[in-house]
Amino acid sequence: MKYMIFCHNGWGDFSYKRMLKLLPDRDEVIVVGEVMKKDEQDYDVCSISLTNMLSLDLTEYTTIVCSPYWLKTVNSLHPRYMIALLERCPDDQDAEMWNKYSEILAAHADIVGTASERIYLEQCLRREGIFLLSGESPLTYGMVNHRQDTLFLNDYEMIWFEALSCMNKGERFEQWTYVQWEIRCKYYVDLGATYPFHATISYLAATYLYLLGKSSDAGMYVVNSFEQMVLHDYLDCLDSHYRFLSSMAAQVGDLEKAIRIYAVSVYSEVDQMKVIEMRLWLDHGEDDLVKAEIFRLNEDYASAIRTLKPLNSSESKSLLRDNYMQTYRYEDALRLTEEGSLSHEMDSEISLVNSLLIRGTIHMLHNRPYEAVKAILTATTVELSALQWLTEMSSYEESAERMLRSIAYES
Repeated sequence: MKYMIFCHNGWGDFSYKRMLKLLPDRDEVIVVGEVMKKDEQDYDVCSISLTNMLSLDLTEYTTIVCSPYWLKTVNSLHPRYMIALLERCPDDQDAEMWNKYSEILAAHADIVGTASERIYLEQCLRREGIFLLSGESPLTYGMVNHRQDTLFLNDYEMIWFEALSCMNKGERFEQWTYVQWEIRCKYYVDLGATYPFHATISYLAATYLYLLGKSSDAGMYVVNSFEQMVLHDYLDCLDSHYRFLSSMAAQVGDLEKAIRIYAVSVYSEVDQMKVIEMRLWLDHGEDDLVKAEIFRLNEDYASAIRTLKPLNSSESKSLLRDNYMQTYRYEDALRLTEEGSLSHEMDSEISLVNSLLIRGTIHMLHNRPYEAVKAILTATTVELSALQWLTEMSSYEESAERMLRSIAYES
């Protein structure tokens, strides 16, 4: 397997150098940009200039992408697989732009890794194929031979190696997601036994139990976390900690309880109307719509999508499209929009504008600037506010160009 690495600020800032020795079935590993000779030898990599990289056939390569500003370039080269390594926003970047396009990068990737547990958990609630590349366990979970080195693996390295091996073989790797959740769950449950009144530890234990589908066990941890938050005067946790109980109730199928809990956590008239809508769905036997909406309102878009995908009603497809948009799965959202099977309540002009904006974004992300601008300008003939998308696209282009210039200069 051939791998190519696209760093954000060059090889010096690449945080996963040891991981390169663990890449399964590795043939060659190429880094775009300059690499010191010693590092080329130590990590068995070679460097390539940006110009020379663009002349290669990347359909033979698995790309490792560490910046959202590479997405347009990498998409246009059609690699065999894309691995996204998500990082916190660097100090010199616009956080809103970086975070949004990191989400889009994750949506395009075949598999996603991150050393940040916060990013990891957020992504686990958005999509599948997410792996944590950090941990605390001192135990050895296996070993890998690389050249003359024998590398002893910790838990997350073993899981990452096995997941990548599955991807390279075209096999599913969900089982390794669950293995990692089990390990993280045990870590926080054990830690909670030592620190029973720690709000964050209890909340994380509850989160991993929830991801494992063990909401009946997770409830007491999130209640404990909520109580500790209130006792320490953190009173803005009703719509986070307490509302989480509604998603747990939905997971076990107690939808009446889920709606009641959610109703307690809301204040605005819009949110109260949502409660009325969900009760109407429940009265009409639309249990899956209620369940999916409770998941969405708790930002568990992955569970909402899994619930909605088998359904065929126009209402369910409209909700599914909304979840695709929230998770930046623009191609899937566009497909549903163009099928014309969405809820009849959707205004036709709004649908047209949304379709054009989504299409323009897809064109931009695949390095088709003329088609992107044409779609956005067409949208502005219906809704002038669509011009803000051109501003955003221009800002993204500028950030990507700055990164490419720095890589080209470095090479």
